[in-house]
Amino acid sequence: MRKILLAVTNDLVTDHRVHKVASSLQKMGFEVTLLGRRFRKSGSLSRPYQTRRYRLLFNKGPLFYATFNIRLFFHVLFGKYDVLVANDLDTSGNNCRSQSAQVANRIR
Repeated sequence: MRKILLAVTNDLVTDHRVHKVASSLQKMGFEVTLLGRRFRKSGSLSRPYQTRRYRLLFNKGPLFYATFNIRLFFHVLFGKYDVLVANDLDTSGNNCRSQSAQVANRIR
């Protein structure tokens, strides 16, 4: 079974679009792990697939993206995933942002 990591910078409790994507991938036979944020006031989360939530010291700005991407890097480095899905452009890292925008413009 192929393992997919879905990474988002949002709180997983409130991000319903990512839940739909993860559920669809699971129904297609993939082993899905959803990685996102956990805020102090976040509620509990019960999903039919594996989730991983990070509490971060920073909630916005460059330091937030730096800490999130460092933790994501080490999670991917030591995890055994076949596919990594960065759901939003800000999840893919600052270095990939311009390349992702170029690819999106070519598709249009």
